Amino acid sequence: MVLNAKQIPIKVWLIIFVSFLTPILFEFLAANTAFMEEFASIVWLLHLIPSTFFSYYYGLRGGLFSAFLFIILHLLVELIDNPEDEISVGSLLILGEISFANLLLIVPISRLFVKLNKEKLQLESVTTEMTKRKEQLQNIFDNLDVAIWSLDVQEQSLQVSTELERIYGVSREEIVMNPDSIWSKMIHPEDRFLAENLDQQLFSGQPGNAVYRILRRDGEVKWVQDRGVPIVDASGKVIRIDGVVIDITEMKLANDQIKKMAFYDPLTGLPNRRFFEKKLSDTLAQAKSREEQLVILFMDLDGFKNVNDTLGHEAGDRLLQEVGARSKKCMGPADLIARLAGDEFTILLPNASVERAIDVSQRLIDEIQKPFLFADNQARVTPSIGISLFPEHGESPENLVKRADEAMYRAKAMGKNNVQVYKNVGVTE
Repeated sequence: MVLNAKQIPIKVWLIIFVSFLTPILFEFLAANTAFMEEFASIVWLLHLIPSTFFSYYYGLRGGLFSAFLFIILHLLVELIDNPEDEISVGSLLILGEISFANLLLIVPISRLFVKLNKEKLQLESVTTEMTKRKEQLQNIFDNLDVAIWSLDVQEQSLQVSTELERIYGVSREEIVMNPDSIWSKMIHPEDRFLAENLDQQLFSGQPGNAVYRILRRDGEVKWVQDRGVPIVDASGKVIRIDGVVIDITEMKLANDQIKKMAFYDPLTGLPNRRFFEKKLSDTLAQAKSREEQLVILFMDLDGFKNVNDTLGHEAGDRLLQEVGARSKKCMGPADLIARLAGDEFTILLPNASVERAIDVSQRLIDEIQKPFLFADNQARVTPSIGISLFPEHGESPENLVKRADEAMYRAKAMGKNNVQVYKNVGVTE
């Protein structure tokens, strides 16, 4: 049997040495005395100590090794103590009793240690695996583009992942220590009600989701999506809320850009035909329900083709941009101007009278007929404007736009640079 002594610590070897040496010293120092006769077997039971240690480190094999070593050692001591090889029957009986006691005790002790060591190894394996998985999960959480948070409602303690630091620009420790004054107050004032509604929903035991803006300390505005799931006990009381915060700023900006491309004219930045038609449909439905008036202006630029032909399309593009800017100055905050195509524009005046429509049209004429300057050149265009009204000239968006267009062509026929109302309305044109 080969035992690896390096597995046993030095301090254990010292205990083993003392437990082996003590009976031997006792045998020589107290030999043939009444004390020795009374307590020899008890002293020799000290050998259970090394047997126990060997059993712990090497199992049953170690325990048996120690027991046999004890028997051999005891016989050697008896031979040294009795050089004439006359070992007393009493000594043999003591040796037999102690050997039997050693063997009788060491077998269950060894099995117990084997079982304990096996369970220990299993526990260490499970602990190692759990630690590994925890590190893996923590690594995943810390490197996700998603911030994870968990609120213990009973203890009022908050745990957050490191991603929240990047999103909010505040250290995780600061958020955890003072969540109300850091996390909540960073929500954009205009969106705070969204976060408050989400909190009410979560604390009532219902999962929730909200998209809102946060205003960081460095002044940067970010869009976040906040999702939460409440955990309830058997009585239905919320005990914990787990959630995630996702930085959707780039996605939001991309969606806004897509929306802008879909609903806005890339040259002038004005709403396009699609946006105007949707806005007109919504505004018309509102006007019908409220019994309000509504006005459509259709504007076309006189002389625009000549600008393109003489000064080039770049100058024509700049002129269209300037027409959009000048037109906005003639309108109110609720009014809408859109570029349909080329040099055609439509204007929506919600809840407006024909008198206001003519006034806005006249201001447009005054502004747009002013010269446009391009380096050493200048260009001039004039607007021809047609007007249609709801409900006098129709109740559908298509009819209103069509009749404003017809009125615009009438303005062109009457010399351009003027405004005409659709002919069925009872006003002087």
